[in-house]
Amino acid sequence: MFKKRTIMLTMIMVLVMVLSFAGGAFANEYPNLTTYDGVPFTADVDANDANAQTVELYAAPADASWMPYWFDNEQDAEDVEWAVVGGSVSGVTVAEQAPFYVDEDFYYAYAVVTVAPGTNPGTASIVASTPESAYVNFTVVVNGPTADPYDDTADVNFEVYNSNGALLSSGDGNVQGNDFYSGRSFVTAMDGVVRMMMEDVIDNYSASGAFVTGMTIDSVNYTPPYPAGWMYRIYREGGTSGQYDVVAISEVIGADDIRLEDGDYIQWRIGEYDDHDFPAYINR
Repeated sequence: MFKKRTIMLTMIMVLVMVLSFAGGAFANEYPNLTTYDGVPFTADVDANDANAQTVELYAAPADASWMPYWFDNEQDAEDVEWAVVGGSVSGVTVAEQAPFYVDEDFYYAYAVVTVAPGTNPGTASIVASTPESAYVNFTVVVNGPTADPYDDTADVNFEVYNSNGALLSSGDGNVQGNDFYSGRSFVTAMDGVVRMMMEDVIDNYSASGAFVTGMTIDSVNYTPPYPAGWMYRIYREGGTSGQYDVVAISEVIGADDIRLEDGDYIQWRIGEYDDHDFPAYINR
């Protein structure tokens, strides 16, 4: 199906990685960081307007069961830092960050994200983090405009590894936007999975949303028991000839939210998030 020409910005939480706050009764009771209760992780922004568009983000502490709470003092809320992850689309920025006052001893961390007029289709990840290393990632997807999603293509390389790190299959192909029929107006890593099947790099695959749950390679089905069965990274040529550096944003967003570019290498490895140490770069 064709993708909308109107630029839409969709924020989805692809990944929430949290480490414990350091010390203190409050930190021990509420060790996680998440979004403010009731505020959705998804927002659509019409960026056809000549003016910059904005969206508000909120972060809050949460208990071990992910029930949101609040910061009980202004300083803790102010200490939360917001940043754009490397490899994000240019034009999406954190314009403002501050404590959000609700009542006495009742605060959230707050940020305003700006999408500049004319921002190219692509993806950004916004991370909120505490000094104690708790953090939460939000994904910002800028969709459109394009007359025909199939106009957006990328010649990319594929590598598929098993749980022991052995190469199962590899190949290359010209990936077309919307091969996955995702509603994105740019070519994504999930589009690349479909192209892997078309190019006989894999026999088949199964997916749930933006996550690959299984692959069949040489008639062997690799489907682990957990939902996000396959992890991926994108590698892009850097300043050193023959060296491809990992695109940082590919670590924290779903495969159907990241834009591919000509010459990219996509590595797929079976297993959950913590099962693999993807290299910082590869030489090809």
